Amino acid sequence: MERKYLHRTLDQLRADYAWGCVENAARDKIAFGDYVSLVRQFPADIQTAGLGQSTAFLFSKENKSPAHSLLKSHIGNWLLGRELPGDDDFLYYDAPLTCPNPSTPDLMQAIRGCSGRAYLRASVEALKILAYLKRFAKGKQALDERYPVTGVASEAADPGAGEVVS
Repeated sequence: MERKYLHRTLDQLRADYAWGCVENAARDKIAFGDYVSLVRQFPADIQTAGLGQSTAFLFSKENKSPAHSLLKSHIGNWLLGRELPGDDDFLYYDAPLTCPNPSTPDLMQAIRGCSGRAYLRASVEALKILAYLKRFAKGKQALDERYPVTGVASEAADPGAGEVVS
């Protein structure tokens, strides 16, 4: 008897979530370059300063930079187990952090109020999700540079594009 459905591994769930985050970030072409740069350096920030200080940095910049705001929400949603795909597999994902006030979940509040063990687990999990975010973001950026989207939108931005000058 063949099984129709097998549960995915946690690594597959991370990859699925990270791909959705990168697709979301890539919609804003202007901020996507900043997002890629931030995602590339953020794991080093966590290893150097810790999850709390690194997240506080994102918190301080989120109103000024869409890239910082996006990364904070992507990491926060994963660590708190919020806004995950409606897939049954995500029922088996045990988020490393819980918020003391579930009605208004906040990453900074969860980090400040968690145990040392939960903090370490959240730090490791943040680095694991960041590994996927980093790879997918770099790949998406390279793909977009190699195969730029052409068509109606790009012609509207540059009306003279495509005209042959004799």
